Amino acid sequence: MRRIFLFVLLAVLLLPASVQCNRAGIVEGFYGRPWTHAERLDMMQFMHDNGLSVYVYAPKDDVYHRSRWRDPYPAEQMGRLNELSRRAAELGIDFVYAVSPGNDLAEMSMENDIEAAVNKLEAMYGIGIKRFAVFFDDIKSKDAHEQAAFVHGVDENFVKRHNDIAPLIIVPTEYYSACMDPDGYTGQIASKLDKENIVLYTGKGVVCQSIDSKDLESVSKMYDRPVGIWWNYPANDYMQEKLALGPIEGLPVRLDDVPLLLFNPMSAESLSKIAIGTGAKYVASPKTYDAERAFSETISERYGDIADEMRTFAVHSRLMHNEWADAGLQDAPEMRAHIDGVFRAAKSGDKVSAKLMLARVRNDVTDMKHAADVLWNRLPEADIAECYRQLNYFEALADADRKACDIIEYVIEGNDTSAKMNASSLSDMYNTLLMDKHAKMSEKTALSFLNETLYFMNDRGGAGKI
Repeated sequence: MRRIFLFVLLAVLLLPASVQCNRAGIVEGFYGRPWTHAERLDMMQFMHDNGLSVYVYAPKDDVYHRSRWRDPYPAEQMGRLNELSRRAAELGIDFVYAVSPGNDLAEMSMENDIEAAVNKLEAMYGIGIKRFAVFFDDIKSKDAHEQAAFVHGVDENFVKRHNDIAPLIIVPTEYYSACMDPDGYTGQIASKLDKENIVLYTGKGVVCQSIDSKDLESVSKMYDRPVGIWWNYPANDYMQEKLALGPIEGLPVRLDDVPLLLFNPMSAESLSKIAIGTGAKYVASPKTYDAERAFSETISERYGDIADEMRTFAVHSRLMHNEWADAGLQDAPEMRAHIDGVFRAAKSGDKVSAKLMLARVRNDVTDMKHAADVLWNRLPEADIAECYRQLNYFEALADADRKACDIIEYVIEGNDTSAKMNASSLSDMYNTLLMDKHAKMSEKTALSFLNETLYFMNDRGGAGKI
């Protein structure tokens, strides 16, 4: 028995410190304002503290990453990348430099482009970077032969000439499964890429609710290798008026065959740590991960004695949904249930239950107003700078919801005059919030409550009675 115990103990000790953490981290891959140097250093420390160990540098609006990818970095920017590389090494983080050449690849000649890329990456290697990526996302061209030839050229003339560079990470042009054509571009590039190249994909869509094991198996089969995941939450570059402040949700319960998992954050670096923090908890234990629990725990860890107020604010800003994107947990689900309870009881004529549920909604609204007051005074400056528009919106939303509660109470009591007198101002408040182009929160809960209140009145022919 003792021999068995010692064998198991030895096997455990010989394993990497954290299998998942050696292949999970973030990709600074969003559109919009890139992070500052200080923000990148801050995020690296946060990653280290939370067991994430891959940082991919790929800001879309860094011109030397994308539009001017052939050009060397100016000395000042190169110095900052040097510091990032050194700091990452100190923290045990793989710092990955990505180049995105797809917009004008082979405009002159493939040979010249490969030479330009090799020169660029050799300069990065010279400052200690040992891991690299080539991205072909969000471009018009789907020339699989051209792209594969470029990757092969970089492999042969750069990667394989060094004995300490990891295989290239690739993002193909068809990077989500809904657009993948196994008989076209995807099948062609899959057959041409070196089997050691790590391919990333985002799920069924660019921004989607989930990736399950079948998704992984299907795409991995197309590429004849296990594929990695680029998860576009909490990224909000497609809807910058709303902050993605919820937990990571919807990823597979097994990561055994996933070679790399990257979370794409927001330009709001400090507030991105809510989702990234939950992502670290997911990576540490995918099978037991609970998104709501991780959400609560991460906010408590980050915000201490104002955690309750920050949780109240953040819970109204989790679902990222528009015409083509859908990710994140529902905004304020408890408040949503209370609102539904009010209207259900009121419409059925149950005055007692309607009042009881309305009291709960009032408590929710009071919590919103209190949270806004506390956060204005005590939230760290970095967070305030990133969310002041949304915090203003949140406060105005609480005021409007309070008026909606008043109107519903007037309806319950049969006070037609007071209900109608307040309806006009509520309509104005709702329209102002609805048309705000700089902030958005709780569209299907606290904001929807305003319109539902007005509809409830009109549906009853005025204030009505129950």
